[in-house]
Amino acid sequence: MKKAPKIILIVISVIIILVILGIVTLNILIKPANVKKMLIAQVKEKTGRQLHIKKLDYSFFPSASITIDGASLSNKKGFGAQPFLTLKHAKLGVKLSSLMNGQAKMDKITVSGFSLHLEKNKQGQSNWQDLTSKTSTKKHTPTKTNRQQPTKTNHNQLQINIPGINI
Repeated sequence: MKKAPKIILIVISVIIILVILGIVTLNILIKPANVKKMLIAQVKEKTGRQLHIKKLDYSFFPSASITIDGASLSNKKGFGAQPFLTLKHAKLGVKLSSLMNGQAKMDKITVSGFSLHLEKNKQGQSNWQDLTSKTSTKKHTPTKTNRQQPTKTNHNQLQINIPGINI
């Protein structure tokens, strides 16, 4: 009987050590500067707008979180030099235990110094219209050989729960 508690203690210790090593490895391999560059490039590619981030950081303990200090998104061409969006600070935290279950349970979302500059020009176009419109303007009409099949519902989709937002 004395061997069972000892084995359980060893297994728990090994799991804790592996988790700590995993967190340390992620911090070494994934640099905030690389994540920042990737985000800026993706925003430019998808929107054509320039994203500026002064500081981006993340942590994995006690929850996985990403923090952004000082960010702005450029305005649409033809709408002036004032940024479309500015942000002094934002933090998004996700409970690590929920990710293992296929869910993203937020600890908290904190936003401060958020400013959004919305405007329309004389033609009635808005400076946010390009962010909300579909990229494809082609109309698709199903044919006999190109019928859309009913989509199957995936019950294993990621679920997101947000208990609180501070702005």
